[in-house]
Amino acid sequence: MLRPNIIFRSRLQKVPFCRRIRTSPPGKLPWLFAGAGTLIVFIATLLHLWSVYAQLKEHVYLDGSQALSFVELRFLAYEETLSLLKNPPPYLQNPAWLVDEFQSQPFLYGVLIWYDNEILLNSFPHALVPDKKIVELASKGAEDREIFYLSDVIKRKNGQPVNVLVAIDTSFRARLWQETVVHGAVILLGGLAFMGFLGFIMSRLIRREHRILRRLADTEKLAAAGRLSAMLAHEIRNPLNTLSMGLQYLKEFNQAKPELVGKLQKEVQKLDELIYELLEVAKGIEVRPMQVQASQVLLEIENEFSSLVEARKIDFEVVLEKDFSFQADLRWLMRGLSNLVRNALEAVEDKGQVKIRAWQSKDKAVFEVIDNGPGLTEEQIANIKRPFYTTKKQGFGIGLYLADMVAKAHKGELVIESKPGRGSRMRLRLGLKAKGERQNETDYFNH
Repeated sequence: MLRPNIIFRSRLQKVPFCRRIRTSPPGKLPWLFAGAGTLIVFIATLLHLWSVYAQLKEHVYLDGSQALSFVELRFLAYEETLSLLKNPPPYLQNPAWLVDEFQSQPFLYGVLIWYDNEILLNSFPHALVPDKKIVELASKGAEDREIFYLSDVIKRKNGQPVNVLVAIDTSFRARLWQETVVHGAVILLGGLAFMGFLGFIMSRLIRREHRILRRLADTEKLAAAGRLSAMLAHEIRNPLNTLSMGLQYLKEFNQAKPELVGKLQKEVQKLDELIYELLEVAKGIEVRPMQVQASQVLLEIENEFSSLVEARKIDFEVVLEKDFSFQADLRWLMRGLSNLVRNALEAVEDKGQVKIRAWQSKDKAVFEVIDNGPGLTEEQIANIKRPFYTTKKQGFGIGLYLADMVAKAHKGELVIESKPGRGSRMRLRLGLKAKGERQNETDYFNH
């Protein structure tokens, strides 16, 4: 028993390839892409501005912490100096002389040192004291009118707590923020312009691609028409030769043998059926369901290929464990199943093996054809059911395409499993209650 690992299941395409090309909106996709890109640029710019704002705020807090530490250390050093001097001069006894030193620090707007209600040092302009609300919030950092306040409590050498508040100028941050906003706006406008230009270019490229695809579709239609003509010529040639020879015989001997007339009629009927079936394939298969026995189908297949099997000495096995009946169009079923069997017989070498099985599975009638031929690649499986696609040196690629249409017309599917060097398994599944509806989804020739 073969165990292939490649499975391809057919799917109906509601819109043919050539029609999809004509109905696809070529200008929508690039502008959606440009719009998505614009949104991404806008969000990235906002995130960048938010990041810069947060960093500037953090830098201000760090600058305030450094200024506060400097003032605290300088004040404690001042008191340590006083404790070491026995008779300090009068100007040293007042910490106000530290104001000049504090003012030498860049961005240090003012310093306030006090305990209880006594102010020890105030270097704010005009000796103004910040609002009480600002002083209360300054322990965690507070900002008002481009001035950042930060406070702390330290202990003097005698253990007395002292409040220290520093204020730094943050006008530099406002200038940096304005520059950042301007730069962000420039980047945003540049990004929008670039995405618009990119959308325009993509739109032109996609329109050009669609024009090329239309030309390719037209070329494929011409090629399909040429292959169909070649196939018609090939199929009609043999019956015409027979008709020509029969007519020549009648002309020379001036008599009509019954067997010869029957043969000519058979060839004419064959031509009529061929043209009819090709037209049916072109416009869609119309099935006329009837009650069919599985044994009847397999018997006809066995009789049809018996001479070929004997000539090539192929191990041909037909298995039907339990007979069953189902609804199907026998003529189209035989046509599709015959194509599968013929492909299998042509795939195997002389003395190869081909096996046909049939069984009933739930609501499906299943016919399976197995061979030990060279098998198919994954790429071949993906294309094998396309019209005029063939892996043979001499072939037109219509057999499996027709078998697939027959399966779909019977509410079923054609499943192909194969692996290079391991043979192939083709399973034709038919709905037991197929309705007489026309299958038009794969209308290839009328595009």
